[in-house]
Amino acid sequence: MIRAIQMMKDVTKELGGPKQAAIDFEAIYHHLEDPTVELTETENRILDNVILALMRARRDGGLRGVTLEGLPQFSLPVSELSL
Repeated sequence: MIRAIQMMKDVTKELGGPKQAAIDFEAIYHHLEDPTVELTETENRILDNVILALMRARRDGGLRGVTLEGLPQFSLPVSELSL
């Protein structure tokens, strides 16, 4: 779970900070509720590579199997992650 939280922090940083991340995450939330809500390319990437990956991991037995190697690659180098 700690790695999942760290991943979301990294995504927030990559999106430009909490304000922009909140906008993108809200759009993704609305898209999940109503698939006709269109997403930007970045929002689609976050949905596919992060949100749905976390949802699948939780469905398949929690986040026990999620490791750093299994996380999507972002522009932030692994050496800079604070795990």
